Amino acid sequence: MKKNIIDNKQKEDILRMHGFIKEQAAGLGTDDIQPGDPGSPYNADGTTKTTTPPTPPAPPKPVEEPKKETKVVADKDKLQRALESGCIDKYSWFTADPSQPLRKTKSGKDVIYGKGSNGNTYFFYANMKVANTTTGIQKNWTCEELNKTPEVKLNANQNKVLEIIGKRGWFATPVPTDVEVDDGTYIKEDLTKSKDALLQKYSKYFTDAFPTGYFVYKIGSSTPTPSVTPTPTGGSVVVPPKTTEEIKVQNMNPTQLSDYGKNLMAEVEQNYSVQACTKLVDTYFKMAQDGTTSNDTETFKAAIYKCNNNNRANWKEETKDKLRWLRGDEEDAKKIFGLFKRFPKIGNIRDTTGRKAFRLNQLPQV
Repeated sequence: MKKNIIDNKQKEDILRMHGFIKEQAAGLGTDDIQPGDPGSPYNADGTTKTTTPPTPPAPPKPVEEPKKETKVVADKDKLQRALESGCIDKYSWFTADPSQPLRKTKSGKDVIYGKGSNGNTYFFYANMKVANTTTGIQKNWTCEELNKTPEVKLNANQNKVLEIIGKRGWFATPVPTDVEVDDGTYIKEDLTKSKDALLQKYSKYFTDAFPTGYFVYKIGSSTPTPSVTPTPTGGSVVVPPKTTEEIKVQNMNPTQLSDYGKNLMAEVEQNYSVQACTKLVDTYFKMAQDGTTSNDTETFKAAIYKCNNNNRANWKEETKDKLRWLRGDEEDAKKIFGLFKRFPKIGNIRDTTGRKAFRLNQLPQV
């Protein structure tokens, strides 16, 4: 009988065929792996397997920041702010026209108009150039106040808060210098975040409207003897310094005051705002002090009556004191907020015959 001798390779094939050895993909050559099996480069139908490269992740889209709106300030408003902030006053060689400082040039540009100490006419332009109209020479002028955020117009509640805290010595304007705050002459507090019990009580009226803060001031302990006036309740009230507008009209003569008042009327009659009306009261108050009437005295008087009807709840205490004085309530004004401290030589409205013509007899108590 013939014997068939098999080698080890044939032996393994027979055992694998009968299931005694399980085939593993690992370790086998590509020729030993059947199509469709793991590790085979072919599918079960004999087609070549294809590998799809992974899709790279899409780069993140850049985050677009919202565009900030730049509010354009009208040239006239910019120049008006420069006048009211005292920026023009620091140029001692220049005097703005007291009756109509804001004018338009022949080309229609807004300017601050006035005379220099040399007698020449000068124009202060909103582009921060000042021109000598005689020689044509132009130079730069500066105003730090214009770089600050303009004041937000206060509502009735906010004005009332300032009136209340004002009786405890706090004020918002005029703003003291940083030097005066640093040396302790004045205390500075953010009304929206202050820990002071009184200010904290009213902070809610300012938080939303003034996200960057609303600062108020008070005479500090380093000030030797603050000028105060007793109140009916026995407390004390700090006398605020004169405003730029008050100083301006106090330096005008009767003719200039009358012209200034006539120019104010256009602004007043637009909507009888508290700002325009306050300027008119300041002007009329100085006219009454001088006692020199003009052809427009009755016009100013009628406008002030209407101003009071519109702004009775919004007047600042300093303006209320002037109205009390103009009404004839001198003692009332003397007790509250110290009108006689701010204007020590004022006397009363019945001092001279000329003053009587300015008395606001029809004005209700303020």
